[in-house]
Amino acid sequence: MAKKPRGKKNKKNKNKNSSKVNKSSSPKSEPLVQAEVLGDLRLIEAHVEEFLKGSEEAEAALKIMGRDAALTVEKLAKENESEELLSFARRLIPMRPEVETNLFALREQSILDIIEEALESAPSVSESPVVADQSIAFSVFDPFCVGDVLIRTGRIRTDPKRLGQGDLALYPLALEQMTDVQLTAEPVPDGQVTSDVWLRVQSGVVFIGPPEATDGERLGSIRFDPFSTKLNQHLERGGFVRVEPGCYQVRAFDGGDKVCVHLTSIEEAPTEELPLIQIQVPPPVN
Repeated sequence: MAKKPRGKKNKKNKNKNSSKVNKSSSPKSEPLVQAEVLGDLRLIEAHVEEFLKGSEEAEAALKIMGRDAALTVEKLAKENESEELLSFARRLIPMRPEVETNLFALREQSILDIIEEALESAPSVSESPVVADQSIAFSVFDPFCVGDVLIRTGRIRTDPKRLGQGDLALYPLALEQMTDVQLTAEPVPDGQVTSDVWLRVQSGVVFIGPPEATDGERLGSIRFDPFSTKLNQHLERGGFVRVEPGCYQVRAFDGGDKVCVHLTSIEEAPTEELPLIQIQVPPPVN
């Protein structure tokens, strides 16, 4: 991820202004400015509206965007119940974009927008919030730290190096059982056996939810949603908690009616790889 979110922003004007040429910078040539407009995937919906009216110019504009526009055009085709548009969307899939598009910049922005909203609305770890109904496995991660994979392809949850460098804290749960997870900064009870990993936080929030929320698209994918990642798809299955940026030891154990996850700030982060086989949630101490 190229940049961290910085406080509140004017969402209303974000898209309106981001495509304008910065007059204070070096002037860009007309062909370069034109190419930026042709590759702006935020214009897909407008082009589709004109396409449905029979505009050949709109069809040409979408062909210039090629496969980067294919998934969005397909969704709009289904919304409009247009077989013609759906067929056109499928023809876009093998077409390489003729200009550089803002596909990955928009996907990155979708993550930053989620983080910004969470910074304003999520409870603090000092409140010891509970995220309900986790199943099979749950994870704790800062979306900013996994953004490089989210916007493209890959799976951090199966990568010992990424687990070892603190990008994701992942714990399995009992099968066929919904479990609540509590995140807290309180000390671990004396004598409690815990499963320990470490986590780095840069944005100021962490997401507690299914590990697949950190996934990028499947390896070899050529169709991407410009406005959404796997994180968006799993937001309703978890929740955000505000945590100060830094490195943390994550200590988890079965608290009986919930899994307790304790965060303790640490100065130095370990660098060892972390095989998944080492991770488990110990039972409570009687």
